This record gives sequence, structure tokens and C-alpha cells, in this order.
Amino acid sequence: MPALKPWCGYQLSHLLNRPIRHTHLTDKLIGNLTHHAIGHVDGETHTPCWRFDEPTSKPSATHVLILASQLNRIHAHHQWQGLLWTSNPLLWQALEELTPTNIMARYSPLICADYHSTNLPLSVMVRASITDMYYLPPLCHDDRCLMGGVMDLTPIELACQLADVVYAEPKSPFDRVLAEPAIHHVFGFSPNARLQDVHDYMANNPQIRHLDTKDYRRVRPLFDKKPNLRQGRILAYHHDFDNFVQIAAEQFAYGYDVGLCCDE
Repeated sequence: MPALKPWCGYQLSHLLNRPIRHTHLTDKLIGNLTHHAIGHVDGETHTPCWRFDEPTSKPSATHVLILASQLNRIHAHHQWQGLLWTSNPLLWQALEELTPTNIMARYSPLICADYHSTNLPLSVMVRASITDMYYLPPLCHDDRCLMGGVMDLTPIELACQLADVVYAEPKSPFDRVLAEPAIHHVFGFSPNARLQDVHDYMANNPQIRHLDTKDYRRVRPLFDKKPNLRQGRILAYHHDFDNFVQIAAEQFAYGYDVGLCCDE
């Protein structure tokens, strides 16, 4: 596997208690993200994950903010930059006025210190936002290489800048055998070190309400998965549309109830 060499180096550094060297974003690494992903969106050119370029829900007070990342070439080097997307004019204005800095730049020289507010089509942002390294290939759109929010899965500082009250879910540690080396290899930081800082921040911030989701496994997942050994991929599928809608409603109800309990 393409990640085997950096994985071995990462584990050896841990065993020998040596500093872990920062990786470099080479064209070869980016190519590996594309060619060695274990999943793909079947027929996404003709059937995108989201078929509309405008939100289809009824008007409400809900403001949606999508986070993703894009790869920038700066001279001979590459850097990841956080992308922010919203369809709400007031939230867009708040982002422009705040000009929030990306705290992840403190953790890795591979990450730009500033976010970029983008007006890319919603369908593009939905597809980009679900891209995890080695799970789905990066999305190429208008000569841009787009990835998901793995660069910062817990943007708690940004949330506290934009809201008076923030509902947040404590996360379990990242798997040290696979997940941590993969994230370090692509983004240049330890996700568990970042997660510890997030939990410390949450514990000392009165803005934050803690969501208890320890029993989340009682809710059925939207997709079933099975490996395709011949193609070296994982197939994610749902049985039928009615079942999909029912499970989505169950997941929404679960999240809604957890939020209500948090306010009691």
C-alpha cells in the first residue's frame, strides 16, 4: 500500500521516541490519494451526491456552514487551505468581517493560516466535504484539488467565534495504527494532540454544551458496507429509497433528542 512506508516511519518514531518529521506534499502523494482510494462515488459525473446548486429546504433560521479544503501550489510547494461555504448572506458577511484564522496552521506548516470563503456550487461542496484521504479520491473542479474537513474535524474555535452557544460532541481518540499516521502523512499533524487541545478548550469554555452520544450505535446507519476484494474497494449501499428515508428520520430524531437533553 502507498501509505505503508510513511506508516512504518511514523510507528518507528513512536517506538524510538524520536520527533516525527513533517511530510512534504508532493505530486506523487496527491496522485496516491486519487489512485489508491478504497472507495469511489459510482457515476458521480452524471449522478452527483447533491443534484441541486441551491438549497431546497423551506426558509428557516438555520444557517448551514460547510467546511472543506483545497490544495494550493505556492511556488514549488503545496499547502492545504480551509474552505468555508454558506448560502446565508448574514453568515457570509460575518465571515468576511471576522476574517477568521485557521488555528490548524499552528499544528502544521502544510496548512495555510487563513480560510477562503468560496461561492463554489453547493453540489461541489457537498462532494468535497465527504472526501477523506484514502477513502474517497479528491475532487477535481476547475483545476482545483478539493478535499473534505479532515484538516480540522473539530473546528470548535471557529464555531465559538460565530455563535453564542455551541453544541459539541466529545470525540474518541483516533486510531494510532491507521488513522493517526494517515492524517499526519497528508496534513502534517497529530490528530490526537489536536483532539486533546479541543477537549481542554471545551472543558473551559462556558459557551459550549456537551452532547452525550455514547449510545449512538442504537441508531441504524444510512448505508451498509461490504468489501469488493477483486476491485480493492468498499461498496457502500442502501437497500431502497423508503428505507433510506426512514433511517434518516431516525437519525434526525436521535440527534434532536440528544440536543434537548443537553439543554435540560
